[in-house]
Amino acid sequence: LKRDSEGNELWSQPYDFGVNSMCITSDGNIVLGGNLGGIALRKIDEEGNEIWTKSYQMNENYSVCKSIIQTRDGGFALAGYGYFESQTTRDILVMRTDENGDSLWTRTYDGYGYNDLGRSVTEDSDGNIIVAGETTNYREFIGFLWYLDIEGNTIWSQEVNDSIGYSQMSVISLENHNLVTCCFSGYGTLRETTIYNFNNNYMV
Repeated sequence: LKRDSEGNELWSQPYDFGVNSMCITSDGNIVLGGNLGGIALRKIDEEGNEIWTKSYQMNENYSVCKSIIQTRDGGFALAGYGYFESQTTRDILVMRTDENGDSLWTRTYDGYGYNDLGRSVTEDSDGNIIVAGETTNYREFIGFLWYLDIEGNTIWSQEVNDSIGYSQMSVISLENHNLVTCCFSGYGTLRETTIYNFNNNYMV
């Protein structure tokens, strides 16, 4: 649904589409990221009318988009997860598309064979992609950052020291190749949110 600056509803649209994220596009429209049986994108105009929908079936495996941005070249980068080797554990999934939503490449990351998740994606000033999320080693949650170039090649991947935090929730890009992320730290009733910054060589 859409509201005005006073919070009044302007319109609402029912979709056969699971929405987990969205971004404003350079042409004033909106792209929704989610799933439609598998990972999917839908572009809508400012009135909520569908312009196009793209569904990316991963060999009949279930997959979901959790975060989406428009990239500097007019395309889109998204992060989420998919069930690839089995239907019981998930891997981090990253995809880059052109401006029409057609996939350019897809990359996946399997940490320790348990549940992995990409929660947030951003682009730096060089067009590289940073994904923030988590991997799981049995019952241990490990914060995880993944840095890929414009072609989808891994520049580096980094597990975050648990003294900083785990379950990286969001990442944004700043000037001078610096980035900021927020994550959980502590456990149970002592759990807190930690926000920290680092450069693209991962120097905290």
